[in-house]
Amino acid sequence: MVEVYRGLEKLLLGEPGLVSVIIGVEEEGVKVYFAHGLAACKKKFELKQIYPKLELELMYRPPLLLGEIVQRGVKAYLPKDVEEEIIFHKILGNTAIIGTPDFYSQSRKSVYELKFTRGKPEPLKHHRLRICIYKWLSDAEHTYLLYCSPTEFKEFEVNDEFNDNKLNYLMNGWSSPMWDWECKLCAHNSVCLNKTSKKELLCFIKSSFRISFALSSKLIKSIKSNKLCLSPYFFTELFFIKHRRINFNDR
Repeated sequence: MVEVYRGLEKLLLGEPGLVSVIIGVEEEGVKVYFAHGLAACKKKFELKQIYPKLELELMYRPPLLLGEIVQRGVKAYLPKDVEEEIIFHKILGNTAIIGTPDFYSQSRKSVYELKFTRGKPEPLKHHRLRICIYKWLSDAEHTYLLYCSPTEFKEFEVNDEFNDNKLNYLMNGWSSPMWDWECKLCAHNSVCLNKTSKKELLCFIKSSFRISFALSSKLIKSIKSNKLCLSPYFFTELFFIKHRRINFNDR
């Protein structure tokens, strides 16, 4: 079980190969995005940079550990030419996209994503989107979603089109949440402003810091527009705002 934990931490914290790719593209002055992040909530992507330990706690939950164990078991039966978690990346202008599909076959020009499910195996929208990004990154000719459940193993070929224009469209429409069910399973609910109503936040700020309603409203507006990020220094920032030491127009 220790090896499984290590594997999950590598995915979260970055294995040496992945880190070197990220450093390489960042030196060119580009912004780095991950394929799995683009297929999920935009706010979650931002909060993962601020609170990485919250995501690590989620990684240790049984469903994800079970998925990792299943992947290792399937890997043992795959042909020798199938490689695991190859790193692919592309740079478009000032944007770099990085992806690591579960399996890649050079001889077959194919990408495979393995998913464990307790329900009926079917190609879900976010899985289709992610594997299409992997196909675009790797220039693969075929993509397959492999679903493993307690009762069956099913394979689905995904032929959805994805290109540079589709990527731009995806990033321009990147929303929070990306899918209706995401908030229920998100490890960042406790720090996500999308889960806190404006009224609740106004009451909290007023009662905790005894500042005016007008200043509270201005603070809310600043946070919602990302001019003031909810960070580990959130309450320090509130203190300085209370004493007029932060100019909202300069942030």
